[in-house]
Amino acid sequence: MLGRRQKRPDPAQISTVIGEDMHFDGNLRGSGSVRVDGRVTGEINVEGNVILGESATAEATISAESAKIAGRVQGDLECAEQVELTSSARVDGDIRCERLVVDRGAIFNGSSAMAEEPSQAGEVHVSTDYTEESEDVAEDQA
Repeated sequence: MLGRRQKRPDPAQISTVIGEDMHFDGNLRGSGSVRVDGRVTGEINVEGNVILGESATAEATISAESAKIAGRVQGDLECAEQVELTSSARVDGDIRCERLVVDRGAIFNGSSAMAEEPSQAGEVHVSTDYTEESEDVAEDQA
């Protein structure tokens, strides 16, 4: 295929799935996107997106275009665009990204740095364990 440019993979296309009953130990690298429902130990470094399902556990450093976390992460995340922590997520580590979305109920213990360019971000330190119970306590104290 001389003279033809290779098309970059669509980051929305999931090219790798690590199932709920699987454990990956090592460095996962690629140009596509990955979905993890099992366990990963090591490093995830992809040009696409990372999705961690509710059953996923990652003791890993994660680098990607964007990440949607519904499971547990112990390690740092760095994304060029967005990191989303769903209500079932728990992250113990630092996050660097352009946009950070934290749903009610998500647990995030670490620091975050956000800006147009993650490397130029100012730091905000956050430790949350927000539940409806903590909201009730806050209302009682008001």
